[in-house]
Parts: sequence; structure tokens; C-alpha cells
Amino acid sequence: MRNEVISHRDQEHSDNLGSQEPAKASILRSLETNIEDKLKHNTSLVDEDRDVEVAKIKLVRVGSLRDSRCMVMMLNETGEELARIPVGMLDGRIRLRYLVKNIRRILRSGEIIVDGEYVYRAFHIHGIVGIIVTCLSVGVSSLEVFKYRLSRGEVELARALKKEGLGFKQKVRIGHYVADFKISGVRDIFIDVVREGDGDSKRAMELQDKMEKILKRDYLYYWILEEEVLSNIHEIVKLLVGVSSGSKVYPAGILTAKRLRVDENSINTTIELRLRKEILPDEKRRVVDVYEVSRYMIKSVGSIRLPQGANKYARFSQDLCNLFGDSYFYSFDTAWYKRIYSRLVRFGKARIMVKKLAPDSSRMLVEDGGQR
Repeated sequence: MRNEVISHRDQEHSDNLGSQEPAKASILRSLETNIEDKLKHNTSLVDEDRDVEVAKIKLVRVGSLRDSRCMVMMLNETGEELARIPVGMLDGRIRLRYLVKNIRRILRSGEIIVDGEYVYRAFHIHGIVGIIVTCLSVGVSSLEVFKYRLSRGEVELARALKKEGLGFKQKVRIGHYVADFKISGVRDIFIDVVREGDGDSKRAMELQDKMEKILKRDYLYYWILEEEVLSNIHEIVKLLVGVSSGSKVYPAGILTAKRLRVDENSINTTIELRLRKEILPDEKRRVVDVYEVSRYMIKSVGSIRLPQGANKYARFSQDLCNLFGDSYFYSFDTAWYKRIYSRLVRFGKARIMVKKLAPDSSRMLVEDGGQR
């Protein structure tokens, strides 16, 4: 039976895993090159050896295959247990597909953290079926994975999110990137905790590029300075709770909890929103064009789609907030944006008063509510 028998080729593959290992950095570069879609590790942009390395974990069969309690244990390189996965039997046969699916899920996004210091991940595993079959037949097998070292800020944020009851995962793949956190909510939020020393122009460009690609997938993306996480964790989590629930909005990009006022450099500005229909070859949709209106000119700010269905108000609020970005401030409260949405649907246009932010006052959080 295929589920219980391993071929000589699979056995040889299992025995040769990890043999003649090159240097750590060479392994990492090799795996980076061979991983599907050329996976980029956001935590290794500055110093790859500091944040991520290649490690080997073991799969160990516990119990007889004829025992309904048979399971596969995952152990790290020091023998510490990472996870237990029931083998699963159906009519006396091993549910191999079930086992492969669960092991892949755990390695891609499951919570396998040792002492709150490391996360083990494998996003694309060649020969995983053979490795699992070897474990079931011989009793043990091994595979190479990425071992991510968690920063103090990541550990503290994970502890605070768990205490708040927010559903989240760590070191999650999104397209070509890996984000430090993924928070489930009205719209999934991806977060990176960035060290203060990583804030050079090249790093900022990489984060900006990453943000644009994630936003195109209709998700949210923020990066937070580690120093801010360690000093303002309660305010940071409060913001994330509001955004994930859809009751608050915050423009994508760098997220800060520092309460600063909009100073005299910020001026009242009129924004006009106009609703129009857009007909494409394969769909019809409604688009909101946004303009800055002054006494002598009208300047285009950009356009967003008018969302429909569940969570339409929260999605519209966040999309408009993202469009305003560092240039304009309206409100952090979704209720204010809901009024704009209703006016657009009813009248086809709406005007609001916003604060136009000077370059040195951008990203300032304020307590003021939105203005009509």
C-alpha cells in the first residue's frame, strides 16, 4: 500500500537530506533562489544572517501505524517539540493527503514558536510527500526550514495582541514577501516591526514598494518602529483593534501612536467626491473621483472604487483614508466616512472639509473628529 510503503528512491532522498551542507549563508542564498516566486524575506533585507537562518527539523512517528492514536511529532534541532499531528486513519488506511495538508499548514503559518524567540517556516517544500512517507515507514525523517529570530518588538507585540484576543499569525508569506504579522479582521492587516537603524532611504523604498504590492491585493500594510512598540504598546494595539474591527481607519504605511496636534501649518481644504460609472469589457463598477477644490482651481487627488456588499462602509473608509495618506486628514472614525458614502449613493457627489498637512506635520494623529 502506497501510504505505508516507501520506495528506495524516497529512502535515499530522506537519508541524503542535509548531507554535505555548505555554509549557512550559501544555503540561505540557494534556497532563496530556488523557492517558487523567488521569495523575499523582509526581515533579512538589512542583514540576512541576523534574522533568518536555515535549520533542520525532524518528523518522528509516535506509535504504530495500526494504532488510531499514531501521530507525527515535529522536533527542532535541539529536540524540543514544535507540534503534534495525528496521522489519521480511514477504513484502515492512512489519510496521507490529510497529513500532508496539516504539516504544510503548520510550516507555512502555524504557531510553532520556541520560548518566544524563534519561528520555523517552510513556504514551499519540495518532496514533502516523500519526507512524510519516510517518517511513517522508517519512523523518522528530516527537512530544512527557515528559522526566524523574533525581535523584542515582535515578541512584545505578539504578547499584547494575544492578550487583546486578536487573531494573528507570525512570519506569513504574502506574494513575494514575508510579513512579521498578519492580523485577521474586516480586512487582513500585514505588519512589520522595523528597527530604528533600518530606517535609511533604501529600506524606506523597500517598505514602500512592499506596501504598494500588498495594497494591490486589497489588504492593509503597516510598519512600526520597534522603539514605538516597546514604549507605546497599549496605544499601538488600541489602534490595531480599531482598524481590524472596521470602526477606525489609519492610512497605510508607517503606524505611530504618538498623539500630536495638527499645527498652524495645516490648513482647511475643501475636497469634492464625485461618483461615476465605469464600464469595462468584463464588468461594470462605480468609481469615486476625488478632487481638491479651491477658489481658482480643481486638482485631482485620485480615485477609488465604491465597494459593495459586506463591510462596504469600513472598506470605503479605509480606501479613502489610504488615498488621503500623508497629504490630508479627515477623521479616524469610520462613522464620518459612512456619511460620505451615503451622500455619494444618494446625490452622486459630496463635499467635505479636511486638514491639508504640511510635509513636516504628516503622519500626525489627532483626536479631532471629522468635519462636514
